[in-house]
Amino acid sequence: QDRARVARHISTFGLEVFRHVASAAPGPNVVFSPLSAGLAIALLAEGSERETRAELLAALGSSTDGWPEYRRGIRALLTDLNADKTTVTRIASSLWADEGRQLSREFAQNADRMHLATAQSVDLQGSAAAERINGWAKEKTDGRITNVMPPPRPDLALILLNAVYFKGKWELRFDSTNTKLAPFLRARGDSIQVQTMVVGGGFGHFEHNGQPGLRIPYKGGRYAAYVVVPRSVAVREVVARLTLADV
Repeated sequence: QDRARVARHISTFGLEVFRHVASAAPGPNVVFSPLSAGLAIALLAEGSERETRAELLAALGSSTDGWPEYRRGIRALLTDLNADKTTVTRIASSLWADEGRQLSREFAQNADRMHLATAQSVDLQGSAAAERINGWAKEKTDGRITNVMPPPRPDLALILLNAVYFKGKWELRFDSTNTKLAPFLRARGDSIQVQTMVVGGGFGHFEHNGQPGLRIPYKGGRYAAYVVVPRSVAVREVVARLTLADV
């Protein structure tokens, strides 16, 4: 129950972050991890107290009274996701404190025990820190992300990182020989020719506020890609109306 509650809270929080980022982003595409955002806020709450913790937990849809159950839910969720055998799933968090500042032992222990997060001290102004921190990101993402270190600044005291790596195979695999050029309609109304994968089979389908959608499962059925194809409204309207009930 704790795990399911945390998953719902983080998903709801993630949708709100997505709406905010999508409305503020100047580019046409937005890609981010709601889970990473929620786990980062929860890890900050672990190191906070009183009003600050209450505000962070409120953003996640929880409260100070529910914090013990929330922490147990986070640990259960991370343990469960990382143990999945049908896909390659890795979720990791880390804290990098400037060597001039000391993290409390209790916080470091709770970060490790409840959030599966490692805490280390480094010279955030030195070049060695960039190598270590970027190396951590590279390791956790199988080499996909190699540069996360921000530019040095004198007031930089702590870096909190979360990495999610996912690699799964489709339940119904696409045959590469069926890939062909096809028109892709862009949000602004024009279309371009792109290489398009093609597969036939039975898929779950749904409607999101009257717009058709498709569920494409990964092997094992636990994970899936959800695709919504707006026909009568703009993409931004779909984003504005998206709720947890839809996903």
